[in-house]
Amino acid sequence: MALSVKNKVILLAFDSFKDSIDAVTLTSRLAQRLEVAYKHILKSPMADGGEGSLEALSQCLDWKTIHCISEGPYGKPKRAAYLLSRDKRIAVVELAQASGLQDVPKALRQTKKASSFGTGIVISHAIGQGAEHVYILLGGSATTDAGSGMLSALGFRFYKGKEYIPKPQGLDLIAITSCSFPEPFTARFTVGCDVDNPLYGPHGAAFVFARQKGATATDIDLLDRGLRNFAGLLPGKELAVKPGAGAAGGVGFGAMAYLNAQMRPGFDIISQLTGFEEKMRSCDIVITGEGKLDSQTLHRKLVFQIAAMAKKYNKRIIVICGLNELPREDQARLGIEKVFSFAKNRQSVDLSRAGTIKNIDRVSKQLIHYLGKRYTHE
Repeated sequence: MALSVKNKVILLAFDSFKDSIDAVTLTSRLAQRLEVAYKHILKSPMADGGEGSLEALSQCLDWKTIHCISEGPYGKPKRAAYLLSRDKRIAVVELAQASGLQDVPKALRQTKKASSFGTGIVISHAIGQGAEHVYILLGGSATTDAGSGMLSALGFRFYKGKEYIPKPQGLDLIAITSCSFPEPFTARFTVGCDVDNPLYGPHGAAFVFARQKGATATDIDLLDRGLRNFAGLLPGKELAVKPGAGAAGGVGFGAMAYLNAQMRPGFDIISQLTGFEEKMRSCDIVITGEGKLDSQTLHRKLVFQIAAMAKKYNKRIIVICGLNELPREDQARLGIEKVFSFAKNRQSVDLSRAGTIKNIDRVSKQLIHYLGKRYTHE
């Protein structure tokens, strides 16, 4: 006898809807609406390494949230958080906590003066707590300093005649001529990111990402020259062209070159830490989503990753999004059975938090009706 539709296990695995609602709130709201019709709902707020990753992880892990006083991208004191396992051996640091762009108003963004120094402070604090393995989740950075600020906070020394500390108001990677290393770290590092850009060049950190961080055309040229110079401080430039080197304004390169960090997709790290694949195996239907479904989704964004895993385990997948601009043939190629969107076109998109909550409530009713009609006779 077929399993009753009401007894099917539904896995909710959402990314945040940027500028609208975080993954945790979205997942909880939808779960509340679906629980009137379904008994077995698994909640797994997700992220791919960018801002919001720490909050999503904290909902799935019984780890401690540790706070410390750090610095924001422009040098102002900032309270930042990271996760520490109960045995204190593993820490997860989200770069956006201290060096993120989301807290900087657009009019005040000047990436040529923004440093990742604060992220280094957070990492140092985690190591001081006993962390032996530090995951650094990249994404949403305000900086284009190749991680020089982060490294300086961790004890690396850079010189341009005399010692130079890569901090706000004085960032000039072009002028750095040499560097020295601290004692080797006992901790090992893994970097998570969702982009494959090299450090410099037309597809690098400056030319692709710096404009949204407040850079002018002149700034971009200078930043790219600085990134090239910074890469030349070390023998062998192969890491500068490695996919992910340009992540978070070049922090990907800094971590690989100076911390000997392993680069992994952010989704893979979060999936591993949360046991997401086991949840996928145990469910019947996967419901996921992100703010916008479009051609960028195909570049290994979260919905793409979840759809690939769902296909691996032959699970049905449904997507909820703010706006759907992904052609049907691409949806079919990803294995997506149905897409529910909040808006019909860009002009009708309501990105407010209140508007999103109303849309979740509306779509949840449509979803319950669809599932009941679709699976009743199975």
